[in-house]
Amino acid sequence: MDYSKTWLYHQTDNRDHLLNAKKRLSFVIKNISHLKGVTDIIDLGFGDGFLLTELRKKNFNVSGIDFVEENVRITKEITKLGERLKFGSVTDIPFADQSFNLAISTEMFEHLTPSDLETGLKEIHRILKPSGFLIVTVPYNEDLEKKRVCCPDCGCKFHLWGHQQSFNDANLSEKFSKHFSIQKVQKLYPMSSSLNLFGYIELITRIIRKKYKGYYILLQAK
Repeated sequence: MDYSKTWLYHQTDNRDHLLNAKKRLSFVIKNISHLKGVTDIIDLGFGDGFLLTELRKKNFNVSGIDFVEENVRITKEITKLGERLKFGSVTDIPFADQSFNLAISTEMFEHLTPSDLETGLKEIHRILKPSGFLIVTVPYNEDLEKKRVCCPDCGCKFHLWGHQQSFNDANLSEKFSKHFSIQKVQKLYPMSSSLNLFGYIELITRIIRKKYKGYYILLQAK
């Protein structure tokens, strides 16, 4: 299924929804500071460009791809990054071999079919320098059936956010180990930047019950 129209809406008319990702992306930025030798970074699916902008402030050389062409145009204007931002897919990344020390994919791999994930990991490995890093965030142990919806027009059934696969403790190694070695796996709680009283109560309940929201995964190219 082609979800480009869905993401065109979220990255243009509904662009403010991306603000909710800032807490998670700030967590990613903090962890990048612990990696040695990282100078050139690519953001795979850069959304509103927040990650690119913050990393550039820290003097990293940043580039990115996004599969919504109109969003590439908009984010180029906002970030002034020009040709460093390109229209493309993780399965066909429009950058040369060994261009980056670090690739970042936040909340994107769950949207790929198993076949596209395999192709994408091969492509990421290609554009990384030897022993380069890949940072991934994905939902934790998601039950895909819980958010399955049905189109009232055509009857097509699909995940509300277009998720194609679930990641859990049992399958992480199988999904990544062909091209990468897993260096770190951290389970995350909800990371909203605007929790109210009820939100904090829910968060504390999740912590007590170990109801994780997502994974932070650090991988290194083999």
